[in-house]
Amino acid sequence: MAEPQRIVIIGSGLAGASAAGALRDRGYTGDVVVFGREAHQPYELPALSKELLLGDTDSPHRVHDADFYERAESSCG
Repeated sequence: MAEPQRIVIIGSGLAGASAAGALRDRGYTGDVVVFGREAHQPYELPALSKELLLGDTDSPHRVHDADFYERAESSCG
């Protein structure tokens, strides 16, 4: 069976971002499209909410580093 040319992930939270990362980590070179409602990159909600409530942080914990998505895109085409 041939590898798909495009994989679409619905949901840009932790699970969606982790799935996209796992595809790249395993060598998938096709298109990965992640759909979500947020305009920003995925972040970890549980850690963010606890640390913000305690005043231990003022920024979210991103699922991937800032340039992960650009590197993943440029490595495929």
